[in-house]
Amino acid sequence: MQKNDVCMSIELPYKLYKADAGGFKFKLLPKKELHEHDCQPAFHLISKDCPHNSLYEIKLDFENRRLYITTGEGVATNFALPNELMGSEEKDMWLSYYNEDILLGMGNKTFFVYPRNITGGNSADQFIGYIKFETNYGFEWIVREAPQVYNTPSVSIAINETENLHWLALDQDQNLPKNALIGGFENTPLYIARAMYSGSLCPGKYVPEEKKAYVPWGGRSHEKSNFQILCGHNADWILCKDDNIPENAFIAGTSEIHNEPLYIGRSFVDYNLIVGKVHMLYTSCYLPFNGDEVQVNEYEILVDLSVKPKGIPCRGKCKVNLTCKDISCI
Repeated sequence: MQKNDVCMSIELPYKLYKADAGGFKFKLLPKKELHEHDCQPAFHLISKDCPHNSLYEIKLDFENRRLYITTGEGVATNFALPNELMGSEEKDMWLSYYNEDILLGMGNKTFFVYPRNITGGNSADQFIGYIKFETNYGFEWIVREAPQVYNTPSVSIAINETENLHWLALDQDQNLPKNALIGGFENTPLYIARAMYSGSLCPGKYVPEEKKAYVPWGGRSHEKSNFQILCGHNADWILCKDDNIPENAFIAGTSEIHNEPLYIGRSFVDYNLIVGKVHMLYTSCYLPFNGDEVQVNEYEILVDLSVKPKGIPCRGKCKVNLTCKDISCI
């Protein structure tokens, strides 16, 4: 049997994970009994709008010591495969795509930077929301399933995906809690904050580089230096429209009038994933961005997975079972 026949005869499924916080952490484990030329591990970055739409394929070619990234339009770019990825030991790797670039690396070293707009087209214009790993003969992907798994040279987080949501104030040195929940990205990752403003306990965003939070209120984005950060990972993001709030939406604050509940929402604004507040009274999500309060009617809302709803919230127009082991559904 030829080596290609060996690869094709092993019909292992793909593994698909939701990954819309701008990055992912995973491990690559080559099987020690195999040689570099046996098979080539690859993974795909998938459109957030539909998990059947592959935007990029990233393939590690150990035989030729090259790394290939190919767009959904078939435009291929290659990079030299670094020495750190050679050998049979387990590799802890990270991938980030929260900005206009795709980066791959290990530890504090970045292996390549791929500008998404270098080729243009459909792949560059769409947002990445899923990652799909090919499981083939010779390599094993070890992935941690969680609402977010993120790692870059400047951010390294140990995830406990069953830890319930809770609020923590920053210490005097403004150190970000290790279990802080990433909510989006605006050049760099954004976290979820809440602060008092004009009588409202208002959810908003925290920008680590500025060590400040911003909350939307009254048509403007307001800077805050006294705030709390949302921590824990037993949560998920659900597509939402108008005031169709899921039963287990996480209550994050209150309004200044009648203390109506405020929830956490997020949406894309100018290619940034911004976190803000959802107010049922106005059937909208409000986002702090560039000094303004941006209003959107279609958004994602944060739900608390420790609360079991009686109904089944809608997850969007494209139905997919992320835990399915059947290759035919991808």
